[in-house]
Amino acid sequence: MKKFFKKITSFLILLAADVLVIILSFTIAISVRDFLDNFIALPLLSTADWTVYVFAFWWMIPLYVIIFMVDGLYTKHRPFWQETKVMIRSIALASLFVYATVSLGKIDLYFSRVLFVLHPLVLLVVLPVTRRILKDFLFRLGYWIHPIVELRIDTTYSLFESFLRNRFIGYHIVQSIQVSLESETQDEIIQKATQALQQQETKTLLITVREFGTQKVSELVERLYFIADHVIIVPESMELDVLNADVYHLMYDNKFVFDIQKGLNNPFNLLVKRTFDLVTASLALMFLTPILLLIALKVYLTDGFPIFVDFHQRFGRKGKLFIFYKFRTMRKQKYPDENYDIVREFVKNDPVKLEMWEKYQKIENEPNDPRILKGMNFLRRTSLDELAQFLNVLKGDMSIVGPRPFMPREKDLMGDYFTRVLAAKPGITDLWTINGRDSLTFEQRLKMSTWYIQNWSLWLDMVILAKTVQQVIFYFLKWSKKSKKISTNT
Repeated sequence: MKKFFKKITSFLILLAADVLVIILSFTIAISVRDFLDNFIALPLLSTADWTVYVFAFWWMIPLYVIIFMVDGLYTKHRPFWQETKVMIRSIALASLFVYATVSLGKIDLYFSRVLFVLHPLVLLVVLPVTRRILKDFLFRLGYWIHPIVELRIDTTYSLFESFLRNRFIGYHIVQSIQVSLESETQDEIIQKATQALQQQETKTLLITVREFGTQKVSELVERLYFIADHVIIVPESMELDVLNADVYHLMYDNKFVFDIQKGLNNPFNLLVKRTFDLVTASLALMFLTPILLLIALKVYLTDGFPIFVDFHQRFGRKGKLFIFYKFRTMRKQKYPDENYDIVREFVKNDPVKLEMWEKYQKIENEPNDPRILKGMNFLRRTSLDELAQFLNVLKGDMSIVGPRPFMPREKDLMGDYFTRVLAAKPGITDLWTINGRDSLTFEQRLKMSTWYIQNWSLWLDMVILAKTVQQVIFYFLKWSKKSKKISTNT
């Protein structure tokens, strides 16, 4: 009864919050419209009182809520970015219904076309942010939590920590059981799972398996399906990348077919990606020009010319070398790879640093790194030195999102990955950048690059870009607090 109460309470809180956000978005939309009116001549509003619009279009609120309900935004447990994608679809559909109703019903009273275009756009920003904060808060209070029992079949792998980190999803593993098909019968495993579900008073079973395709596992999963109302299956390792695959079933043969789409081989997708690159890079350079000039001045005052890294080439698409723009944070080089030779000399007598270099091809966070210019660590940690690469994007050498470009000296280290990684344009940011690049090995970086190419979509690009901005802000705030603490102590 207590769990049911919490579930209903979470539903009502999320619903009430959405209603408030829909109304709030109207207020913000009116403010944005007033701001735009300073630059563009817009028709006068019938009234500046936003409450009039809310009362006049009261029917719009339940319309949004009903569509949100149909799309499972109050009941289904999804990761943040997947739910955001559903929200975008729901808001777009609801706004189309609003426009159709206003047009077909000829509702002209208090109607402003600009306002009704701005409202869903504002909602697209405000709703996901509000949801993120609210669900995290509810999870901490013990409301947005769905208890599940985890059954680990022939594996020690557990999703406990993953779900704990992703509080937005709302899943919480209340009991984890490890079983073995080698030493236990299927009946014994079924009995264990049934008892755990009854003891924890939940009907959701999470099954983690080492190999999902074996006959024994398939038979066991089929039987487990009938003891729980909700079953989640997670293979410990799945080498096949199926994010962009169409999955269908051959009924008579009882086989699943994964029809994998190669997104970056499609000319239309390439055109969309290039358009996205040009628009984003142009807007970025328009707004970031003052910052770029300040960084250039900082480099010049610190160590003179050149402003950009000298002797700096990287591999582009299909292995073509290009000049890679990056603000110089290291000492000048007299010849190509001089800094590489310096760092090799620096680490050769230190086993720990040498191992780090061999494994990661980096020695980040090293205060005594002989290559780094004084006062440049801030630019490196916040990736502000990378902003010059928007010029590479405009030239067509790079993309906004794509595998980070590799150096010519890294060709041998890339091995068989060389042609795979260079099947796409390199990018300013990628999965490696947003997933803790300092803690990932060179091989992990290569694997992430190939995964991105195999699973590309415009939505994936936007998610990576958003998380990059979030990471830059995080590093900036972290550095600011650290600098403030140091100045206080001194």
